[in-house]
Amino acid sequence: MNIVLVVGNPKPGSRTLTVGRAVADQVGRMCATQHHVTTLDLVDIGHDLLNSKSATVLQALRTVQDADLLVVASPTYRGTYSGLLKLFFDQANSHEFRGRPAIPVMIGGDRRHALAVEVLLRPLLVEVGAVIPTRGLFVCESDLESLDQLVESWSREATAALTPHMFESPDSTAISDPRG
Repeated sequence: MNIVLVVGNPKPGSRTLTVGRAVADQVGRMCATQHHVTTLDLVDIGHDLLNSKSATVLQALRTVQDADLLVVASPTYRGTYSGLLKLFFDQANSHEFRGRPAIPVMIGGDRRHALAVEVLLRPLLVEVGAVIPTRGLFVCESDLESLDQLVESWSREATAALTPHMFESPDSTAISDPRG
């Protein structure tokens, strides 16, 4: 199983990356005997996201297109997902990732932002065609010390909903350059 983790934190080596990896690894272990996680840490291509003709961004979109499962992780900024994540998904055509199962993940400093994962990040992923068969995961910074247990508990419920989607063939849609 090919899992692609997209991290939208503008800081390298972020806690968002740590949480995203924990989710991708745990779901991979629970859904498949063999899995590979490819990480797209958008901070590494941030400058390219401002170039509408970037080959680097087009390659990143193709990497996401080839995923069997997407894990999309963002910190909570001003009550929503990061601008870096928005810039990346703005480069995709509507329904670019048709049929790809996805898991929205957000991390934040206050539990009052917990609904952002469902109310804001989920619609972004649906707009680009992803299928989200389970609830997303919000991790409060105060829960990072027990991250493994939190992710394991969440994944038990999520895996049952994800598994049927893991072995379906997503609609075959070719990546086209949305910039013309």
